[in-house]
Amino acid sequence: MNRFWREQPALLWAICLLIGTSTALFWTFPWNWAFPLLWALYLISLRSWAPIALLIGGVLYSTWLYSPASVTGKSTEAIGYFSIASLEPYQSAKNPVHGPLSRR
Repeated sequence: MNRFWREQPALLWAICLLIGTSTALFWTFPWNWAFPLLWALYLISLRSWAPIALLIGGVLYSTWLYSPASVTGKSTEAIGYFSIASLEPYQSAKNPVHGPLSRR
C-alpha cells in the first residue's frame, strides 16, 4: 500500500464504499461494472484486500437491494389533503438558537 493511502485510510474506505454502492444506482449495464472493476484492479495492485471486500459488498448491496422503477407508461399520481388548521405553533426548548437559552 502506498504512503498516501496509509496516511488517509478513511478516504480509501469512503471511495470504495461510494464506488461499490453507486454501481447499480447511476450506471447502466455494462458500464456499471467498468469503474468498480478498474478500481478493484488498482486495489489488487496495492494488495489491499479489505477494501476490495468492501467494494464487492457495496456492489452486491446496490445490485440486489436497488430495484429501478418500472416504466409501464402509467403515471403514478396520488391525491392528498392538507389543512392548515392542523398546524400548531411549537418551539422546542432544547434548541439553543430559538429556545429560551438564547435570551440570557
